[in-house]
Amino acid sequence: MRATPGLWLLIMAFGFSAVAYGGTCDSSKNASLIDVVQGLETSGIDFTLRQGGSISGHVYEADGTTAIYDVELMVYDLEWDFIKSARTDKEGYYRADGLPSGHYYVAVKPWLDASGYQYYDHSETREGAAPIEVVERQATEGINVCLPSTPSSISGDVYEADGTTIIDWAEVQVYDAEGVLIGRDVADREGHYRIQGLRPGRYYVRAEYYDYFPQYYDKADSQEDAAPVEAPPGANIVAIDFYLERRDPAEAGSISGNVYAADTKAPIVGHSVIALRNAGWEGYSNETGARGFYEIPGMLAGEYTIYAGGWGTDYIQQYYDRSSTADGAVPVPVAPGGHTSGIDFCLSLGGSISGRVCEAGGQTALSSVWLLLYDADWKPVNGAFTGDEGRYRMGGLETGKYYVTAVPGSGYVQGYYSAGLRTDPPRISAEGIVLRWQSLEGRRYKILISSDLLAWDELPATISATAGQTYREWTDTNASSFPRRFYKIRQLEE
Repeated sequence: MRATPGLWLLIMAFGFSAVAYGGTCDSSKNASLIDVVQGLETSGIDFTLRQGGSISGHVYEADGTTAIYDVELMVYDLEWDFIKSARTDKEGYYRADGLPSGHYYVAVKPWLDASGYQYYDHSETREGAAPIEVVERQATEGINVCLPSTPSSISGDVYEADGTTIIDWAEVQVYDAEGVLIGRDVADREGHYRIQGLRPGRYYVRAEYYDYFPQYYDKADSQEDAAPVEAPPGANIVAIDFYLERRDPAEAGSISGNVYAADTKAPIVGHSVIALRNAGWEGYSNETGARGFYEIPGMLAGEYTIYAGGWGTDYIQQYYDRSSTADGAVPVPVAPGGHTSGIDFCLSLGGSISGRVCEAGGQTALSSVWLLLYDADWKPVNGAFTGDEGRYRMGGLETGKYYVTAVPGSGYVQGYYSAGLRTDPPRISAEGIVLRWQSLEGRRYKILISSDLLAWDELPATISATAGQTYREWTDTNASSFPRRFYKIRQLEE
């Protein structure tokens, strides 16, 4: 028998709040797998979300006053599991909200490479990091971090060869002297890019976009001919601009094919087919017409991975040629000025998951909440937003088991669907504080108690659920003798 982490019930003097409501839990460790059968809908996968607490502060240079812009901060729980991230604004301010009550660590990653973290409070190691207490619906402010050295940045604009026409969404990459990719950014609608988090050194910068020839700074075709960009400590290097030349449209290739339903052989209309270039970042797509026919023009020469179905559809994702995975896909060649036909798909209807997301209490629907679906190995496979009534649906799923998480905005705590252990809000009785949870027949439970959320004491007694018993209760008769009591219910797994 082994113990799996249970749902948290946090109870504080002069008030209490529960971290699990109606099948929603805060941690992926407590999430339940959901069975899906191809062709059927698994409904009722609902979430109830509550407002969390927040951590905020500033990131400064070593002088403690000069703000650092666009630095990423990461929030971890006490087991160093990643919770969420935030970035500083132009005043160096950051805010990470939607946090359950508990203790957290904050780390700053000033560099694009994996080294050199700085932890609150003034530590360069995890061992020296200071835990930060967060209480739901309250703001924990003033969590400031000073970096011993300031990262550099490179910025500029991307134009067409005429020097005036802006190219938005071009990708810009920074390489070190050995040609290793260090970082990248995508130009905004004004054609501007900025790559932050660079250590002092020499770099080479490259820009590329679909129908344009790639270019190294300064108007070079290769890194060997490129002009290096020197980045001193803490410098903001500007005006590293690019002027890309369009490719000859006659050199563009195309593909075409048909998309059918596997069961009826009927054409599928209005369905997207996506082509991803294997030796680059370019991607192209188009929709099927009235007879299920599609054509994707304007493609760069090379080999492509083509797929249809999956995200946002009712059909199971399929890669050409009839593969369920990208690893099994057959590469499709596209020649300069050539056309590749017969790239057909025969798609099967998948299963689906649907439900509703509400605020804690179940009355107020939450719209624009992102629902993310994972397979049993925690690989993301689908996603959808809730509508005005808080409802969502994800289709195109193969038969299998899945996890679902609700990723809200506006300060709500991220929730994971959990059917195994549902809890009621704790209550105060004449005998003490009463915990009540939905039990499973034959399962056993342990109660853990803490006064600071750092150290936990497991009570020796094991609470068993007997046949026909829907709910289990336990009362802490000693709660009134302590200033604060926090509880954790742990479900034992056979």
